[in-house]
Amino acid sequence: MDPPVSVRVYRWRNQPPLPATPPPGPVDIATWRLLWRVYAIRPRRVEMMARYLGLADGAPVSVSQLGRDYKLSRGRVVEAYGTLARAAAQVGAPVGLRAVSDRLAVITVSFEDDVVTALLADGLLAEPLTLEAIAMVAALFRLAVPVPETLGVTGGRRLICAPGLTAAVRRWRSRLVVATMIVPVRLADLPAPEQVPPELAASLLTCDPRLECSSDGAVVWRRDRLSSAGDIVVSMLTTGPQTVSALLDAIRLRYANRYTVADFKPPSGDALRAYLAAQPWVSLDDDRVTLTGPAPAPLPRVDRVFLDAFAGSRPPRPES
Repeated sequence: MDPPVSVRVYRWRNQPPLPATPPPGPVDIATWRLLWRVYAIRPRRVEMMARYLGLADGAPVSVSQLGRDYKLSRGRVVEAYGTLARAAAQVGAPVGLRAVSDRLAVITVSFEDDVVTALLADGLLAEPLTLEAIAMVAALFRLAVPVPETLGVTGGRRLICAPGLTAAVRRWRSRLVVATMIVPVRLADLPAPEQVPPELAASLLTCDPRLECSSDGAVVWRRDRLSSAGDIVVSMLTTGPQTVSALLDAIRLRYANRYTVADFKPPSGDALRAYLAAQPWVSLDDDRVTLTGPAPAPLPRVDRVFLDAFAGSRPPRPES
């Protein structure tokens, strides 16, 4: 005769049937096996811990949310995770998790789905997992995994970057944001860090809500048009069609006496053409630019003053 359920649970809790060596195979399968060994007759605990780790729905669920969903206190959820963590420490990290760590360590900049696809193809994962879920599984087994950070989303795909390279990429984008406050710039003048693959430089810019670039990734400009120099372009086009060279001359004249050569470099004709070709309110026919729709409102005077000062212009001297 079998003992009561409460006795079976008690006996099992004191002697969990854990393997003596780290389990082989895909990381997620090894983690699922550990969950079912620890909570063999408690499927709700298995489901709860799987959601906490991100194995069930892709994204890890917080302790507070799990407490609300399963009608448990925060302490009970933490206690359940503690039981699982002690069992994971006894078993050791899955063999595949160390291989995943080695793969993530060599990533510079990439799309998250490309990385996950490669892990699936090599048998390190059985089902797609997010990087957050991999980080949670690594923390469960107390293994330091260099999980890449998210830089942004472009075309529905997440761009990720190595932790040591993230600061350099963000500084590069910030420099472009400042440089494009007045005019578009060529990417060759402010290239990406050396570790960034050239084919991903344009994607790193388009996932920034402040920046936009040409289809070939050669020219970069602000999404809020040419800032104070843009007011000159709009003002001239409202009087009639203009040539690109005439617009360039006006911009140079506007800033010639206010900035040193180091502070201001006028845009090239290609840079200005690329910017105008991307605007819905103008028509560009070779060198001729025509206003075809409602132009964006000029910047308020206070914004123009701020942008000019930020770009390096000298404040006016007080009258004596």
